[in-house]
Amino acid sequence: MVNPIFGQCDSEVCNGNTGLYSNDDAASIAYDNMGAAYHASYIREPNGSWRAWGAYINNAGTGHFLSPTTINSTTYPALTGTIFKIGIGDLTQMVVLTSTGLFVVGNEDAVISSTITTTSGFRKITVAGKADGC
Repeated sequence: MVNPIFGQCDSEVCNGNTGLYSNDDAASIAYDNMGAAYHASYIREPNGSWRAWGAYINNAGTGHFLSPTTINSTTYPALTGTIFKIGIGDLTQMVVLTSTGLFVVGNEDAVISSTITTTSGFRKITVAGKADGC
């Protein structure tokens, strides 16, 4: 038997209603479950957990995850709330939106201006004096 190769995750390991396996019902498709930039990527697992791997996204923002690592308060002690969305960009800066605010890790000025972020380590940010990041 030949093992198939998919450009996206197969139905056994990904959200069943995204990408190749979506049901075409726009109201229920799970968007933004995967993303990548520079040398880092993230994915949302079918159980709702998020994982990331790649350059400059460890808790210090200077090291790497060489395999998919769960994004939670064990990996990132400053993380609070329920994760809604994740984004990643340019020379690897990851942004995490949760029910308690906006968090960031990685190279400054890649996504969020260094006037807002003052370190590459994982931290909650304040935007225009608002601690919820909005």
